[in-house]
Amino acid sequence: MNRHGNRAGGTTKPRYQRGAPDREESRWRRSLAEWRLALRIARRSVWRSRGTSIIVALMVLLPVAGFSAAAIIGQSTFPTPDEKIAAALGQNEAKLLASIGTHSGMVQDPYDPTHLQTPDNAAPAADGGERLDEAGVRALFPGADMTVLSSAIVTTTTAEGIGQLQVTVGNLWGEDFAGRTSILAGSAPSEPGDVLVSAAALKRLGASIGDAITVTKPATTLTITGVLSDAMSADSEEWIYAPEGSFGDDLQVWNRTYYLPDTVITLDEFADLNDAGVTVLSRTVLENASVINLALSGGFWSTYGILLMLAAAFAAFEIVLLAGAAFAVGARKQQRALATLASVGGERRMLYRVVTSQGLVLGLLGGIVGVAIGIPIAAIYMRATADGSATQYWGFHAEPLTLAAIALIAMLVGLASAVVPARAAVKFDVLAALRGSRAPAEPSARSTRWGIGYLVVGTALTLVGAFSLRALAWSNTGQQSVPGMLAVAALIVGPIVLQVGMIMCGGVILRAIAHVFSRFGLGARLAARDSAAHRARSVPAFAAIMVTAFIAVIVINVSVTSSAASDKHYWYQTAPGQAQVLMPKDDAGAPAATVDEITGIVEEELDTVAVGTIYAPLSRWDSETGTQTDGAVVVAEALPENLCPLLPASADYDQSIANLTGAKYQEAVRTLRDTDWRCDEAQTSRVTSAQKVVVTDSAGLSLVLGHTAPGDVLSSFESGSAVALSPVYVNDGQSVLQWWAPDSDWDNPDSGDEPVTTQTISAVKAEPEVDLPSTPLVISGTTAEQLGIDVEPSYFIANPAEQFAQGEIDALNARLEPIMGSARVEQGPEPTWLYVILATLLVAGVLFVGASAVAIGLSRADGRDDDATLAAVGATRSLRRTFAFWQAIVLVGLGTVTGTLAGLITTYGISLADTTGNVGFDPPWVAIAALVIGIPLLIAIGSWLVASKPVTLVRRAAIG
Repeated sequence: MNRHGNRAGGTTKPRYQRGAPDREESRWRRSLAEWRLALRIARRSVWRSRGTSIIVALMVLLPVAGFSAAAIIGQSTFPTPDEKIAAALGQNEAKLLASIGTHSGMVQDPYDPTHLQTPDNAAPAADGGERLDEAGVRALFPGADMTVLSSAIVTTTTAEGIGQLQVTVGNLWGEDFAGRTSILAGSAPSEPGDVLVSAAALKRLGASIGDAITVTKPATTLTITGVLSDAMSADSEEWIYAPEGSFGDDLQVWNRTYYLPDTVITLDEFADLNDAGVTVLSRTVLENASVINLALSGGFWSTYGILLMLAAAFAAFEIVLLAGAAFAVGARKQQRALATLASVGGERRMLYRVVTSQGLVLGLLGGIVGVAIGIPIAAIYMRATADGSATQYWGFHAEPLTLAAIALIAMLVGLASAVVPARAAVKFDVLAALRGSRAPAEPSARSTRWGIGYLVVGTALTLVGAFSLRALAWSNTGQQSVPGMLAVAALIVGPIVLQVGMIMCGGVILRAIAHVFSRFGLGARLAARDSAAHRARSVPAFAAIMVTAFIAVIVINVSVTSSAASDKHYWYQTAPGQAQVLMPKDDAGAPAATVDEITGIVEEELDTVAVGTIYAPLSRWDSETGTQTDGAVVVAEALPENLCPLLPASADYDQSIANLTGAKYQEAVRTLRDTDWRCDEAQTSRVTSAQKVVVTDSAGLSLVLGHTAPGDVLSSFESGSAVALSPVYVNDGQSVLQWWAPDSDWDNPDSGDEPVTTQTISAVKAEPEVDLPSTPLVISGTTAEQLGIDVEPSYFIANPAEQFAQGEIDALNARLEPIMGSARVEQGPEPTWLYVILATLLVAGVLFVGASAVAIGLSRADGRDDDATLAAVGATRSLRRTFAFWQAIVLVGLGTVTGTLAGLITTYGISLADTTGNVGFDPPWVAIAALVIGIPLLIAIGSWLVASKPVTLVRRAAIG
């Protein structure tokens, strides 16, 4: 063999032979090498196209930052076992509540003693015993040390008058509660008359440590020895903390909680204690729990689990759409570079990996930066919204594993968002790409047909999943079963499929819009046609906005309907914002002042626009026995034909339903609540007994209603008709009044007592501003006189000129206190739904701005040559502004409308799946209108304002 490798005789040794060992790299190693090369090219392409890369990274970054912050905030609302032990138990072994009767059939959540249910989802036991008192609870633990905390309300002098403060009686500052409470200033009480107060109470009282405060009910004087902080109370709560003693013995206690400092209670003992009428929070049980156990306690997963999974799925979906729009433009701008790579032997697989590698790089970059931004956002939000209690945010839970998972998901989502643009980018004519020609894409008829099919399938899956969950709940089959998981999957996948169908039909929709908008002027025509011609960037952009609107509509509707379901059980005394002033009574129960005197005091102390007097049938009470001794008891009858068939007093009472048990009983109850207005849960709980009528004049009627009485109602009222504030008390234009003997048990339907007489009167129905369960029927003074009803002033209603300040009410109470009067302002339930709507609209607005900025920014970047052509033919800046305005209207408006429609369909499905009645289908149309109309219009105006002037003429690419 010579030095050239030739054998003697002139033959050459082949480099490879059949059957010889393969010396090439393995497929795996070749693939890895190609990915390394693709990542290197992608990294350089990302840096070279920094503008587009920043947009893509931002589109990943924005939602990742939001979801990272949401994850931290959400995790912070759930305690770790140690945090819950410290805040709820301190150093005690167990906390006991006697909130259920003995043998009630109810069992508790092991980690939440306030969450109760029956093991088979049946009705609670009808033969359960009464709730235990302190002696009964102590009898369950004979000889054990026990600390009792009692809650009450007292009336005290304040800085500006008289007010009511909450009191906790018991040694809450002792060593047993270390970790839950701490004395911020001063020292612990040492005498029976010494008390600690919260910081808010100290401010309300206008006092300092060492000062004496005067309690008027019960009459005593207390000395403030210090300021106590309780982890279970918000900073704004006004508390007095008193030791056990004579002061506490004189209070009318409304709640007691029992603590065992040394007695260990295990999970095995819970069932017997629940049957005995006690629920438990045990240190031993909490120490063996996980964070997940606590997060899912209290029925949280069954109520909100589907919504959380739905939100997570659409979060990833939205990132894919947002980043996909930018990738589509970026990949199209790289076609010349990709064509160059293909011309020197690069395979299509290699080109595909180059584009998808950019998704990995930018997804990881956006994920890391997004998580880094989300952490301080969560900290700022929690700091701004914290109320000081440990139960709102148990700690700052920025879990590294969760945040790392979010960054990893962002990287994978970035990869997924580049897949479709990558597939489109590698399907091109190399020669055409090298010379820069391009052709506008036409909507595919096949894609449109598939899109319509997806729309139908997605809607069907959503409704089938919802109805299936409802049926499974009725049959007492949980979501954890195989059918339940399939139904949940259908309810989650259905909306995604529905919106994929919307996206696939996007080209046809945009072309239809372009046809309509052509009539609105040159700017509208150019904007609509530009969006329709460049579906690769327009469809993902409007789709991302659609997903944002979809999530916003679901969050708004669920929060509002959930709050509304909770608010149904709130007992309003007057319309919100009104002050109710009780008529002072002397020891004999007679008015202690005249109507004019009280009205004068109210008008002097409060800034009012109207004060009305509400009268009630004359009555006298024996304060010792608590029974009425004189006067007539006149009440409005809850008409039997208007009562739910579940109630024995109903004309349609169905004994067969009462005889059902378990799931069958629950199914019958839910069916009635769905189909019979009389069986509304909140209403049923309020009409089990009749209510006393009230008497007033025409002006007072409007105050009771909370708004000006309608003309026909006012005319009927002045003509002698009663005004019913609930449909239960009127039928066919008539109501029934009952007269009961003073010593009768008139408000107990099981007493066996009967009314002395009844009388039917004409009546009309009027809608009050809020449900007033204690005001069933309003009659005029003339009508009361004709019926022979003697009346006396009961309370006054004052309408504010502006919102009443607490200082005004305290000053008024100071004037009324000597004559045993009192005043309060009806605040109503906390409007948490309002905060949710505002936060949702804010977050949605940010995402809308981001998505529309991508769509409009990319369209301008991609259409730079078109701008140059327009500039060359004399386009003005006004045209450019109009173009930007209508482009935002098309993309943001279309996305918002389609997302809202999808959200309403899905919300309806969720309302069907929810059998608790907490999530109904009652969209807040004003908020949704603000979303559908307000945000697109604001973004369009912003686009008009920031539109730049046309660029100068540059080289035009060939049109292929």
